[in-house]
Amino acid sequence: METVNHKQLMKLGFSKTASKQIIKEAKLIAVKRIEEARNSSNNLVHLSKSPFDNRRLDLAPTSIVEELLGFQISL
Repeated sequence: METVNHKQLMKLGFSKTASKQIIKEAKLIAVKRIEEARNSSNNLVHLSKSPFDNRRLDLAPTSIVEELLGFQISL
């Protein structure tokens, strides 16, 4: 899974505050999706907690960030 951090978003022209907010929102979506996947019965791997459920982690999945922004990012 490819990830992106707020510094990489800043290189694209976003402010520090906007970059951190985008990462925060993407992490919330990632946590929600992992919880939904965990609740389905056909998963082989069961995670007790999402790896993105950490407020100090400055990473979010690139695919979710791209969904939020509405365009693909190339880093």
